[in-house]
Amino acid sequence: MNIPPAFSFLVCLRLLFAVLPLSGQNLLKHDHQLSSPLTSYLRLKEGLWLLDNNIDPYTGGSFHHSPLLLSLFSTIVSPLPIIWAISDAVGAWALLRIWRACQGLSSQNGTRSNVEILIIVSVYDPSPYFEHAPNALRSYLLNPYLLLPSLALSTSTFENTLTVLALMFASQGKVASALLATAFAVHLIPSSILLLLPIFIVLVSSPVSHLAI
Repeated sequence: MNIPPAFSFLVCLRLLFAVLPLSGQNLLKHDHQLSSPLTSYLRLKEGLWLLDNNIDPYTGGSFHHSPLLLSLFSTIVSPLPIIWAISDAVGAWALLRIWRACQGLSSQNGTRSNVEILIIVSVYDPSPYFEHAPNALRSYLLNPYLLLPSLALSTSTFENTLTVLALMFASQGKVASALLATAFAVHLIPSSILLLLPIFIVLVSSPVSHLAI
């Protein structure tokens, strides 16, 4: 798949945000507008500390994160800011794949079939639509409603990524992968169960948008 230059630039910028020390990052972690007790990084660290000291994190009612996150950050990786940046990059990549699926583009090389090209060129001018990929990437990686919670290390970042991955797999017709990503998303946040209906609709129909042609 052809990767737009904007994708590489925005991902590198997001990784720099994770690596370089930001003066206001500690303030972001304590901002209740960016994270809640269900997604707070501080609560996550508290749960990991309790687990390390052989104390059940779920006793006392102060820890509400999914056991998936507890298992991930206690056995596989540490809760470092770079993990949030990678999650954002994966979400942006999945959004790009969704955009290509809605345009009817091949996921391998970003091209349409010859018949589709002849039909589209003869009726429409598709060039403006192919310029929208950088806009889709910017709308994800630079969206303050997504970027600021991610910089605050809110676990809602992982929920967003799993949601976009589930939609990406559905747009590619990968039933098992779409349902698995949805199951993980529901485990992190139960309201993701609402994704089942739109994912089912995408799976039984075509992801190609008639508005995008």
